[in-house]
Amino acid sequence: MEACKMDMDPGSCYEVHFRFFYNRTARECQSFVFTGCNGNLNNYRLKIECDIECNEKYRTVR
Repeated sequence: MEACKMDMDPGSCYEVHFRFFYNRTARECQSFVFTGCNGNLNNYRLKIECDIECNEKYRTVR
């Protein structure tokens, strides 16, 4: 859940990887281009991974 609070970080290399991050302001997972290195944990290969981890609509009471 802490990763969901991090700002989007595209990284500092020159590759192009389409990824998803949780946008706290919009309260949804959005796409971005990850450059392949560095960045942070708010970086998901699949939108559903981001949704399950960060979006309250997909979270269940444990």
